[in-house]
Amino acid sequence: MAEEEKAPTGQPEEGAPLKISRRDFLVGAGAGVVVTGAAAVGYVALQQPKIVEVIKEVPVEVIKEVPGEVVTVGPTLPAHLRAVTLNINGQDYSLMVEPRWTINYLLREKLGLTGTKTGCSRQMCGMCTVLANGRPIYSCTTLAVDYEGQEILTVEGLAQNGKLHPVQQAFIDYNAFQCAWCTPGFIMSAVALVNKNTKPSPEDIKHALSGNLCRCGTYREVFLAVQAAAKMMA
Repeated sequence: MAEEEKAPTGQPEEGAPLKISRRDFLVGAGAGVVVTGAAAVGYVALQQPKIVEVIKEVPVEVIKEVPGEVVTVGPTLPAHLRAVTLNINGQDYSLMVEPRWTINYLLREKLGLTGTKTGCSRQMCGMCTVLANGRPIYSCTTLAVDYEGQEILTVEGLAQNGKLHPVQQAFIDYNAFQCAWCTPGFIMSAVALVNKNTKPSPEDIKHALSGNLCRCGTYREVFLAVQAAAKMMA
């Protein structure tokens, strides 16, 4: 074997460059080569690949010993979960949520209520609008843990006994949508308005819907639908 192909033996002298053969380099690469900061100046360190064991967190029963009795406290929650109860469309849901979960994420990904849409995820388009205690909010940036005890209403909760809400019906009657991706958000903002004001002026409607955007440009039909729905509810 040529001299340059022999692997170095022993420790190199201090200050001497580390020598490594092409063969050992390729073998080491297949076994998991870790290129350290020394690689920037021409050195390569060989290191066996690390094996990480993942242990799934499982709630466990916590037992308190009290003189004369044993009290079961109940299962502990993993540190990344919180227990909350949310009222959504008139139904209470006892849920384990992560503090970072938004209402939008919880509705769509955990509860299957996909009528609420996801758009910009930064409070700009209004597609994700739902009502919290009758007030329109952007569900894309509101944390679920902050709304425990409040009544959350989504577009799925508007129809009653198989009959559409007047705002929903008016949007159909006036063709107030094209792609319809923004429609649930517009409907929820409009419902919040007509629930409080059954005789809204054009300025009232404009103000109430100012947080919702329609990329298709059906604003005229949207305004007509809201006016019609308000008359139906008067």
